[in-house]
Amino acid sequence: MTSEGETETLPMFTMSVANGAGTAIVTGNMISGAAKGAIVGMDFARAVTDLEREPTRFANLQVSGNRVRSAARLAVSWSTRSQRPAKAPSP
Repeated sequence: MTSEGETETLPMFTMSVANGAGTAIVTGNMISGAAKGAIVGMDFARAVTDLEREPTRFANLQVSGNRVRSAARLAVSWSTRSQRPAKAPSP
């Protein structure tokens, strides 16, 4: 639940890790701004694990080759980049 004017940040990917769940592959993604986990293992409506941190915990899922950047790191990255001095032109 959020207060007026705020937005809720949800996980970017949710994968079922419930008993009897099928197979899935999550690979080669660039994920940014995922404040509540980039790839979250769900047991129905309950978040169980961050699959980016535990990619081999569940045999039915293959999680690999994903790049994750948090919203905070992006903000710092952009503000730092805009403050760098310009390079002098080459002669």
